[in-house]
Amino acid sequence: MAGSRQSRSLTELRAFLETADDVDAIAGLVDQLLADDSVEGAAAVGAQLERARHRLKAVDADSGLLGDLAARVSVELTRRVAREAAREDREFEWSLSKRLLDAVADRPMSPSELATLLEVDITQVSRAARKLRQDGRLEVDVDPDDKRRRLYRAPRASHRALSSLPGIISDALTAVRPSELVSDLLPDRAGDRVSGELFAVVIEAMRDDLDQGRYAPTPVHVVEIPKAGGGVRPAGALRYADRLVYAALVARCRAAIEHTLGDADDVLWPRGHDTEKRWTDLESFVAHAGEPYVFAVDVQSFYDSIRHDVLRDALLTARCDPAVTDSLVSWLGEVCGRPEGLPQGLTPSDPLASVVLAPLDRVLRSAGVRFVRHGDDLRCATKDLDEAREVERMVRSELRKLELPINDDKTRTMRTETYLEHRNEVSTAVRHYLAAHDVTEQDSRIYALLDALGADEAMKWGWYHANLSVDEVLGGVGAHLRPGDEQALLLVLDAVAAEQDHQHRLQTTPSDERRNLFLMRAGMSLLASSGADGTTHLPPWLVGRPEYADSLSTYIQAVAPRNPEAVARLLNGIEDAGVVTYDAQWLRLYAALGRQGEDGAFDGLARAHAPAETRTWTLRLRAATFLAERQRPGLPDVGLLIDGAPPALGDDVLYLARHSDPVLFEKLLKRETRTTAALLAAA
Repeated sequence: MAGSRQSRSLTELRAFLETADDVDAIAGLVDQLLADDSVEGAAAVGAQLERARHRLKAVDADSGLLGDLAARVSVELTRRVAREAAREDREFEWSLSKRLLDAVADRPMSPSELATLLEVDITQVSRAARKLRQDGRLEVDVDPDDKRRRLYRAPRASHRALSSLPGIISDALTAVRPSELVSDLLPDRAGDRVSGELFAVVIEAMRDDLDQGRYAPTPVHVVEIPKAGGGVRPAGALRYADRLVYAALVARCRAAIEHTLGDADDVLWPRGHDTEKRWTDLESFVAHAGEPYVFAVDVQSFYDSIRHDVLRDALLTARCDPAVTDSLVSWLGEVCGRPEGLPQGLTPSDPLASVVLAPLDRVLRSAGVRFVRHGDDLRCATKDLDEAREVERMVRSELRKLELPINDDKTRTMRTETYLEHRNEVSTAVRHYLAAHDVTEQDSRIYALLDALGADEAMKWGWYHANLSVDEVLGGVGAHLRPGDEQALLLVLDAVAAEQDHQHRLQTTPSDERRNLFLMRAGMSLLASSGADGTTHLPPWLVGRPEYADSLSTYIQAVAPRNPEAVARLLNGIEDAGVVTYDAQWLRLYAALGRQGEDGAFDGLARAHAPAETRTWTLRLRAATFLAERQRPGLPDVGLLIDGAPPALGDDVLYLARHSDPVLFEKLLKRETRTTAALLAAA
């Protein structure tokens, strides 16, 4: 929509420049266009002014004003080009530093080895290494075989802070709840269902391991999870003992974090104390603020970008116990293997992420800005564009201090009425559907509801509901669907699938791609909650699209108990189609199957995934366990799976061994801690 406004304003400017007699209008339009703050915007305005100025000179007309404006735009364009170049340099330096640290995480390497591996000049490696050494993030050794040769390596971990863990978290372990250890990105991990008295037994075993010095952090295993809007987020897979320690350390900081976050009416979630997400309140703020403009902000790769030294400062400012803070930051460094990032998908990461943004909250409050924050999603109500620009300046300044990158695609100022327009359309359609008096009225209103979900493409509904699923928006509508509604939905799904398949074969992008996306997701969500079986209407390529992962797994979870054969046909068709898929989507689908599969309908799928070396370890272990739990023939070589799996998946490995090879299981268990033994007994 911003692009269309820019285009209209350029058209107006071109029209004014044809006559060049309305000086104020021209200057006003130039100011309006320069507010876009992009290089492209300034270049387009400059080109228009230069063409108009040369046209006036050709007829000996006065072009003084246009010359002054063109000079001003030229200066602004130079400033913006320099700013973009500096930003690209910073991004390259950050990327090179990160790649360098990743490269030396396993073994020391020389500058020349790193230059070859990273495909950069050796001077760039030396420059990046110098900065990392100054920050304490890299150390240099001398090659014992060649004293003239330097070797860069990761800093030796300081175990001093971790040695005090028993005294720091022993009592805090009692405050940990089983739900805090379950990842909402990696479903059905070993231990996820442990609770009650069995959980208490695991806690006692953890205390004993800590007291006896048997606990040591295990490096995280990262799994790429598809985002609904495209791209991936890195989910952290940790052993159960590591999840326990993490939750207990954060438990010691929760009260301090809660206090420093201030008013719960502006920092909605996460809080120090565990609270439910409050997306409705985030949107209600915009509706009830009563200001004509709203400035919205989003941090790019928020959890993954948080530096541990910045987190340390935030926790100490919040008056968290320094010993706890040191242990927590040291633990994060050991587990993450780098000086930034929080394990994504785990509840304890949420309050830590929120306290990092507390300085931004304080600056906005001090300036009298009306705002709400939900995670890294920030909304600020402003009376005019000048105030919005000042708020944006403050926000960008604070985020730079926190070394957090802003997501420019999701950071913008718009009119409040535009912002609310589409949300109101959806909620009105839902309300009207539920209020329908008869079948005929419902039949028509289900189309209106779907229309609302796909309406106003340019607004990008997923932009301000990026973490809110279609299921949550629709609420209980699906439970009220009638057979006629279900047939209407199935027809919609057929039509959308056929169109997308046609466009895919032609290798073109349909003009109403976003509308089709929401129609498909909404249709699956409504069918799942209604109980209708529409598996034959879902094409195999569907799972290859990450934007459908949530809706598809929700749908399968609802349908599998009633019709496992149909779901098996769908999933096997997906695998046979050979489409590119994210393994994390399959993890969700395996979890959605629950206790299904006793009749062998899904065995072929699991046999294809378990031995596949191109698949991730999380999926291979999950597929093998699916077969082993059901005592199915055709299980691949469990020994190879166990030997190759990352250490962070050790609990999953043991769970597989227990079901597939009891002798091997007993052998492996002898090497484990009491915590792991208690976990396996409880699970």
